[in-house]
Amino acid sequence: MNSNLLKAVAAIALAVVATSPLARAAEVSVADFKTEVQAKIGTKTGLKAANAAASYYGKVLKDKDNKKNADKYAKALIKALKKPSLKGVGAGDSVNACVKQLIKGYFKGLKLDINDKTYNKALTTILKGLPSTAKTAVTSQAIYNSIKAGFSKSYNTDQIYSYYTADVQKNVGNIPPPNS
Repeated sequence: MNSNLLKAVAAIALAVVATSPLARAAEVSVADFKTEVQAKIGTKTGLKAANAAASYYGKVLKDKDNKKNADKYAKALIKALKKPSLKGVGAGDSVNACVKQLIKGYFKGLKLDINDKTYNKALTTILKGLPSTAKTAVTSQAIYNSIKAGFSKSYNTDQIYSYYTADVQKNVGNIPPPNS
Protein backbone atom coordinates (compact mmCIF):
# COMPACT_ATOMS: atom_id res chain seq x y z
CA MET A 1 0.00 0.00 0.00
CA ASN A 2 1.19 3.51 -0.76
CA SER A 3 2.80 5.24 2.26
CA ASN A 4 1.09 8.55 1.40
CA LEU A 5 -2.27 6.81 1.46
CA LEU A 6 -1.48 5.29 4.86
CA LYS A 7 -0.50 8.70 6.19
CA ALA A 8 -3.74 10.22 4.89
CA VAL A 9 -5.86 7.45 6.45
CA ALA A 10 -4.02 7.86 9.76
CA ALA A 11 -4.54 11.64 9.70
CA ILE A 12 -8.26 11.24 9.01
CA ALA A 13 -8.63 8.69 11.79
CA LEU A 14 -6.80 10.99 14.21
CA ALA A 15 -9.02 13.93 13.24
CA VAL A 16 -12.18 11.87 13.78
CA VAL A 17 -11.04 10.69 17.22
CA ALA A 18 -9.87 14.17 18.29
CA THR A 19 -13.20 15.78 17.40
CA SER A 20 -15.42 13.06 18.79
CA PRO A 21 -17.38 13.69 22.00
CA LEU A 22 -15.25 11.12 23.80
CA ALA A 23 -12.12 13.18 23.13
CA ARG A 24 -13.40 16.01 25.31
CA ALA A 25 -14.35 15.97 28.94
CA ALA A 26 -18.07 15.93 29.49
CA GLU A 27 -19.81 19.08 30.62
CA VAL A 28 -20.03 19.06 34.40
CA SER A 29 -23.43 19.94 35.82
CA VAL A 30 -23.54 22.29 38.78
CA ALA A 31 -24.97 19.49 40.95
CA ASP A 32 -22.11 17.17 39.95
CA PHE A 33 -19.64 19.97 40.63
CA LYS A 34 -21.04 20.48 44.14
CA THR A 35 -20.81 16.76 44.87
CA GLU A 36 -17.29 16.48 43.55
CA VAL A 37 -16.08 19.56 45.46
CA GLN A 38 -17.45 18.07 48.68
CA ALA A 39 -15.61 14.84 47.88
CA LYS A 40 -12.38 16.73 47.17
CA ILE A 41 -12.64 18.57 50.46
CA GLY A 42 -13.52 15.44 52.39
CA THR A 43 -12.18 15.83 55.91
CA LYS A 44 -9.57 18.42 54.95
CA THR A 45 -9.60 21.79 56.66
CA GLY A 46 -8.08 25.20 56.07
CA LEU A 47 -5.83 25.78 53.11
CA LYS A 48 -5.64 22.07 52.26
CA ALA A 49 -9.41 22.04 51.70
CA ALA A 50 -9.25 25.24 49.67
CA ASN A 51 -6.39 23.99 47.50
CA ALA A 52 -8.15 20.69 46.79
CA ALA A 53 -11.43 22.39 45.89
CA ALA A 54 -9.76 25.19 43.93
CA SER A 55 -7.67 22.73 41.93
CA TYR A 56 -10.81 20.87 40.92
CA TYR A 57 -12.44 24.19 39.98
CA GLY A 58 -9.50 25.08 37.72
CA LYS A 59 -9.52 21.62 36.16
CA VAL A 60 -13.25 21.81 35.35
CA LEU A 61 -12.90 25.28 33.83
CA LYS A 62 -10.24 24.13 31.38
CA ASP A 63 -12.95 22.43 29.31
CA LYS A 64 -14.59 24.98 27.01
CA ASP A 65 -18.07 23.58 27.70
CA ASN A 66 -17.74 24.43 31.39
CA LYS A 67 -16.56 28.04 31.09
CA LYS A 68 -20.12 29.35 30.81
CA ASN A 69 -20.84 27.96 34.30
CA ALA A 70 -17.80 29.58 35.96
CA ASP A 71 -20.01 31.76 38.16
CA LYS A 72 -22.31 28.92 39.21
CA TYR A 73 -19.31 26.76 40.03
CA ALA A 74 -17.80 29.67 41.99
CA LYS A 75 -20.97 29.96 44.10
CA ALA A 76 -20.87 26.24 44.85
CA LEU A 77 -17.14 26.42 45.57
CA ILE A 78 -17.43 29.25 48.10
CA LYS A 79 -20.44 27.65 49.75
CA ALA A 80 -18.54 24.37 50.12
CA LEU A 81 -15.48 26.13 51.53
CA LYS A 82 -17.40 28.13 54.14
CA LYS A 83 -17.40 25.21 56.57
CA PRO A 84 -13.82 23.93 56.52
CA SER A 85 -11.86 26.85 55.22
CA LEU A 86 -13.34 30.32 55.12
CA LYS A 87 -13.46 30.83 58.86
CA GLY A 88 -10.79 32.83 60.62
CA VAL A 89 -7.13 32.54 59.73
CA GLY A 90 -6.47 31.37 56.21
CA ALA A 91 -9.67 32.66 54.62
CA GLY A 92 -7.71 35.12 52.49
CA ASP A 93 -5.35 32.39 51.33
CA SER A 94 -8.30 30.15 50.53
CA VAL A 95 -9.99 32.77 48.39
CA ASN A 96 -6.67 33.60 46.73
CA ALA A 97 -6.21 29.91 45.80
CA CYS A 98 -9.64 30.03 44.13
CA VAL A 99 -8.72 33.22 42.23
CA LYS A 100 -5.51 31.65 40.92
CA GLN A 101 -7.36 28.57 39.68
CA LEU A 102 -10.09 30.69 38.11
CA ILE A 103 -7.54 32.56 36.01
CA LYS A 104 -5.55 29.43 35.19
CA GLY A 105 -8.55 27.31 34.25
CA TYR A 106 -10.88 29.85 32.67
CA PHE A 107 -8.36 31.25 30.23
CA LYS A 108 -7.00 27.87 29.15
CA GLY A 109 -7.46 28.00 25.40
CA LEU A 110 -8.78 31.58 25.47
CA LYS A 111 -7.09 34.92 24.96
CA LEU A 112 -6.45 36.68 28.26
CA ASP A 113 -9.14 39.34 28.56
CA ILE A 114 -9.36 41.19 31.84
CA ASN A 115 -12.79 42.52 30.79
CA ASP A 116 -14.35 39.11 30.03
CA LYS A 117 -17.85 39.29 31.56
CA THR A 118 -18.12 35.63 32.55
CA TYR A 119 -14.68 35.68 34.17
CA ASN A 120 -15.44 38.91 36.06
CA LYS A 121 -18.76 37.57 37.30
CA ALA A 122 -17.04 34.45 38.66
CA LEU A 123 -14.25 36.53 40.19
CA THR A 124 -16.77 38.78 41.93
CA THR A 125 -18.60 35.74 43.29
CA ILE A 126 -15.38 34.31 44.69
CA LEU A 127 -14.29 37.60 46.23
CA LYS A 128 -17.69 38.20 47.82
CA GLY A 129 -17.05 34.95 49.70
CA LEU A 130 -14.22 36.68 51.53
CA PRO A 131 -15.24 37.14 55.18
CA SER A 132 -14.96 40.67 56.57
CA THR A 133 -12.26 39.52 59.01
CA ALA A 134 -10.07 38.56 56.04
CA LYS A 135 -10.42 41.86 54.19
CA THR A 136 -6.93 42.97 55.13
CA ALA A 137 -4.08 44.66 53.32
CA VAL A 138 -2.19 41.36 53.20
CA THR A 139 -5.12 39.55 51.57
CA SER A 140 -5.72 42.40 49.13
CA GLN A 141 -2.06 42.36 48.12
CA ALA A 142 -2.05 38.59 47.65
CA ILE A 143 -5.16 38.64 45.45
CA TYR A 144 -3.77 41.57 43.45
CA ASN A 145 -0.48 39.71 42.96
CA SER A 146 -2.35 36.65 41.70
CA ILE A 147 -4.33 38.72 39.22
CA LYS A 148 -1.19 40.57 38.17
CA ALA A 149 0.69 37.29 37.61
CA GLY A 150 -2.21 35.83 35.64
CA PHE A 151 -2.57 38.78 33.28
CA SER A 152 1.04 40.01 33.06
CA LYS A 153 1.50 38.58 29.55
CA SER A 154 -1.30 40.69 28.10
CA TYR A 155 -1.51 43.77 30.32
CA ASN A 156 0.97 46.12 31.94
CA THR A 157 1.11 46.73 35.68
CA ASP A 158 -0.71 50.08 35.46
CA GLN A 159 -3.64 48.53 33.58
CA ILE A 160 -3.92 45.68 36.09
CA TYR A 161 -3.70 48.05 39.05
CA SER A 162 -6.42 50.28 37.57
CA TYR A 163 -8.61 47.23 36.95
CA TYR A 164 -8.07 46.00 40.51
CA THR A 165 -8.75 49.32 42.21
CA ALA A 166 -11.69 50.27 39.98
CA ASP A 167 -13.47 46.95 39.54
CA VAL A 168 -12.29 44.36 42.02
CA GLN A 169 -12.25 46.55 45.12
CA LYS A 170 -15.62 48.03 44.22
CA ASN A 171 -17.18 44.57 44.03
CA VAL A 172 -15.57 43.26 47.21
CA GLY A 173 -16.09 46.35 49.35
CA ASN A 174 -14.04 47.40 52.36
CA ILE A 175 -10.79 45.84 51.19
CA PRO A 176 -7.65 48.01 51.32
CA PRO A 177 -5.89 48.91 48.09
CA PRO A 178 -2.74 46.94 47.27
CA ASN A 179 0.70 48.39 46.69
CA SER A 180 1.34 48.71 42.97
